[in-house]
Amino acid sequence: MACPPLSPNIDTGLSQTNRRASVGTLEDVVDLLSWRRLELNTEPVIVYNPDGFWRPLFDLFQHTMAWLT
Repeated sequence: MACPPLSPNIDTGLSQTNRRASVGTLEDVVDLLSWRRLELNTEPVIVYNPDGFWRPLFDLFQHTMAWLT
């Protein structure tokens, strides 16, 4: 799930105020990953992860998957 950082020359259109996650965003991330796992969505899932914001959530997902296998 890791992606290399964006080049500083790329304008993402995201400002400090609108790039933070909300409950809706968290639900959307879980939905996308669930659909991917169930093969309901075969498109790649790309997550914008500024300053490692999503790292704790992805660590939890990896821990859970390791525990289940």
